[in-house]
Amino acid sequence: MDHYDLSRTALGAILTRAASEGWIERKAGYGWRLLPVAKTPVAQEQLYRMRLLLEPAALLEPTFALNMQVALSLKSDLERVRDHAHREWPADRLHALGVRFHEDLLQMSGNPFLVQTVQRVNRMRRLLEYRSMIERQRVLEETTEHLEILAPLLAGDVVQTSFLMRHHIANALRRKSKAQALT
Repeated sequence: MDHYDLSRTALGAILTRAASEGWIERKAGYGWRLLPVAKTPVAQEQLYRMRLLLEPAALLEPTFALNMQVALSLKSDLERVRDHAHREWPADRLHALGVRFHEDLLQMSGNPFLVQTVQRVNRMRRLLEYRSMIERQRVLEETTEHLEILAPLLAGDVVQTSFLMRHHIANALRRKSKAQALT
């Protein structure tokens, strides 16, 4: 509190938010413990590799059920981004749409444990990913990939959708690895 000149209330609000985001947890007794988050290139790669395992498989779950209303809403929003909004929308709104795309498809899996896992991962990587949303060309590329994933889903082909999701996450991993190599 002294170092950052914060009130007890302000610090409590920050710690509560960090705990809800999955960055810290309360220690037994007194204090807080920082949790592992994707703050290193190795950790980020591990996160994407986990997503490579989970997200395409979620589309093949026997409980998967296409929610047409959700899919069409996603398609509409993604088309807006593709057509012009990638230049106009603020970075946090673009990021939220990307997260929503992945989480909405996971919801359709019918497996709440897959959804919870990826939601936690998304909270952990939010700060790291937010900066890259400024790269509008990358946003446009990812939006195009999202629309390509939705096309076979809307046609009822979950196997092709799963294949394209794996390809999409692998592309994101390659982009991250390439960007980290340049820095």
